[in-house]
Amino acid sequence: MSTKRDRTSKKILNEIFEITTIIQKKHPELYLNLNETPLFLTYKKDDLSLIDLEQYLESLKVQLNTFEKIKT
Repeated sequence: MSTKRDRTSKKILNEIFEITTIIQKKHPELYLNLNETPLFLTYKKDDLSLIDLEQYLESLKVQLNTFEKIKT
């Protein structure tokens, strides 16, 4: 049975995947630099926290929005 945390994690991971796919298809030059995106993790029982995932998702959104503003 899924817990609320599991459902929330899956939702965030799906959003991360969607944004990463958009970046890869629309802005391959930005996609190449995603490996350089700092991701500071807090480990909680050898697992990523929801806060880590949310922060990473937000950083992807900011990078994409900033990149698109610069390109226009």
